[in-house]
Amino acid sequence: MRKIGLLAVLFVLVVLFSMSLVDARKGVGIKWDLNTLLVEEGKPVCVDYGVYNPWDEDVQIGLELGSELSAVTTDSAFSEPRFVKAHTSSQDAVPVSLCFKAENVYEMDCLVGSFLCTQKCAGPEKFYEGEVVAVEIKNDTAQGAFGSSTSIGVSTKLKLKVSCVPFSRDWTVVFAVLFVIAIFIVVYALRRRRMSKRGEENVVV
Repeated sequence: MRKIGLLAVLFVLVVLFSMSLVDARKGVGIKWDLNTLLVEEGKPVCVDYGVYNPWDEDVQIGLELGSELSAVTTDSAFSEPRFVKAHTSSQDAVPVSLCFKAENVYEMDCLVGSFLCTQKCAGPEKFYEGEVVAVEIKNDTAQGAFGSSTSIGVSTKLKLKVSCVPFSRDWTVVFAVLFVIAIFIVVYALRRRRMSKRGEENVVV
């Protein structure tokens, strides 16, 4: 009985080990040419990578920013899913771009809320370091629309250097509002004057 129980345990371990080997045969690799990228606040930028697949199964791959970089970029980070065939070598890597925008990370001096702001860029430039992560993207609908994504444990480092762009207050809107108010005042004054003249004419008659 002990031998039968031992054989059963060994059989289960072999099955689990075989399943882990099957899962390990699916994956992707990333090629890149840079580790540091200079970006400006609020301006879109795209980073080019290459993805390859030396394993045995085809995969649909996209790229995402890790949590460290997602905290300083907008929610519009986007990577077009790319189909990568099995046994694709790094020399035949499929190009894929990851596009995003850096948030406003430098403090602005504003007079009213977020209006009439100026930025002097007096302090040092800010750096942020994180990862670009490869994810498998699956088709969740019958129409072929891309749905859920699953991380496949492959990533590369990326450092963002966010440049500060100085600017002065823009008084254009203020001047435009004052101009419109002045027009209303002139129109109102002319209308009151005409009405008073008509009243005087009626009194004379």
